[in-house]
Amino acid sequence: MKAAAFFEYGPADVLRYADVADPVVGPHDVLVRVKACGVNHSDLDSRANTSRWDFRLPWVLGAEFVGTVDAMGSAVESVQPGNLVTALLQYSCGRCARCESWRPDLCLHLKIFGTDCWGGYGELVSVPERAVIRLRPGDDPLAIAGGQCIVSTAWHMVNRLALVRPGDLVLVPSASGGVGSALVQCAKLVGATVVATAGSKPKAERVKSLGADEVVLRSADDLEYGPPHVLRYADVADPVVGPHDVLVRVKACGVNTSGRTCPCCARMAPWSPAARTPTRSSVSTW
Repeated sequence: MKAAAFFEYGPADVLRYADVADPVVGPHDVLVRVKACGVNHSDLDSRANTSRWDFRLPWVLGAEFVGTVDAMGSAVESVQPGNLVTALLQYSCGRCARCESWRPDLCLHLKIFGTDCWGGYGELVSVPERAVIRLRPGDDPLAIAGGQCIVSTAWHMVNRLALVRPGDLVLVPSASGGVGSALVQCAKLVGATVVATAGSKPKAERVKSLGADEVVLRSADDLEYGPPHVLRYADVADPVVGPHDVLVRVKACGVNTSGRTCPCCARMAPWSPAARTPTRSSVSTW
């Protein structure tokens, strides 16, 4: 098949449209002919050799792809040739103790397309049937391929991490970005009131159109009270201790439990190729 593969690490121009081996299709696999594939920042890191993962070159990236069923293994029953499908960005084995304990994200055999196996930068991708998601005939391949990672991340944050409920007040900083814009929509779907921030009027108008109840236009002259980044470690006056008071030297302090903070997608610093490659069990995947 043809693929945009890289045969050496480096900038974008190391990608070559070249002939590579066709994927192997087992009895429980689905061969997908790619129609669209998203570009994730992890792809850029992998290609530049700053991703903390070693690749057996040549390599085909791409975790977010949409295509049609080209062929199927003999045991596949859930799809038919020509069906429009996508795939889970990552999939677990479904058999180990962690998977059986409802923690597939901690599976030691977790596979991520474009990282642990070839992805959607090629004409064809082999996908285990359990990771295939059938789409509706009229679904837009470009929108789904471009939004898979950001929307699934936002949905997970709203429904599994922050546990947003109807009537909750949700703040989405920098809501014009990929995950931020998806967060606005996901939070509104569960019935929350959404306050968002944006850096310009056009961005604020776009965020408002996505359903945000209020959009705060931020600038370099942010107010004293605002998001956590305005906090400063500084010298302040010592507390006054009265005859019936106790002065406590703090060792730890939690966040007020009336609210929930849910950070997202902190990008790791560039990794030296000489550094140790971490094992899957030592990396938080989501």
